[in-house]
Amino acid sequence: RAIQGEEAGPCPERNNLLPSKIQTYCGVPTSKSMRHAPTQRGCDYTTLVTNWNMIMQDDNLFASEMGDVTPLKRDPRERLIKTETVDASRRRQAATQMTARSDNFLSDDGVPPLDAWYVLDFKRPGIQNGVYRKLRLGQYETEARLDLHRYTVAEARRELWSFFKEARRLGLRTLLITHGKGFGNKEKSGSGVLKGYVNRWLQDIDDVQAFHSAQPQHGGTGSVYVLLRKSDAKKKENRELYTKGRQQDV
Repeated sequence: RAIQGEEAGPCPERNNLLPSKIQTYCGVPTSKSMRHAPTQRGCDYTTLVTNWNMIMQDDNLFASEMGDVTPLKRDPRERLIKTETVDASRRRQAATQMTARSDNFLSDDGVPPLDAWYVLDFKRPGIQNGVYRKLRLGQYETEARLDLHRYTVAEARRELWSFFKEARRLGLRTLLITHGKGFGNKEKSGSGVLKGYVNRWLQDIDDVQAFHSAQPQHGGTGSVYVLLRKSDAKKKENRELYTKGRQQDV
């Protein structure tokens, strides 16, 4: 409404009679508690009706233009089904099968630890006493070394097995393995867990002919000298040298 001498302004009473779409378009609050609040855009009644007619014309035009349009067909949605998670028993079974396929037969359970000062002492039947004496005194040149400090039993088992396979491939005979004395064991200080396992593992490997705890300069009872069986290539080489020497003597 316009009052003489005033410009046309918002009319809350008439705004309340308008459809909700027009009220929303012009910023008129639609809640009952806010019906008489001032409008944000300040549209007069004539402007509101004009704008509403334009909106309706646009809607009718859009509907007539889209009347013969066929909606695009969409492929049916596939329902995603969550696969069952593999339980712990299956994982353990798979790990057991993988271990079974490995050629590493060394035990990783049930071996008691050994005292830090316990001397490892082993030789197979047929090893000459003189050979064994030179081994325990550290008089053989060390051809390869393996340090197992800070290793878990499982890690040490893999490393030692790989170490012996490589030594065998290269034809090595004298090795030095450091297993530690067990002073780092928080539960039983001075009790060598790896020392006990190394003692068992070396006896289980057929290529090991003898072993003995090292001399103090090489680690003492925290290390061990190992003597391996001669490889077939080394035996052949020795036979050739022996035969050549006898021919020269003749």
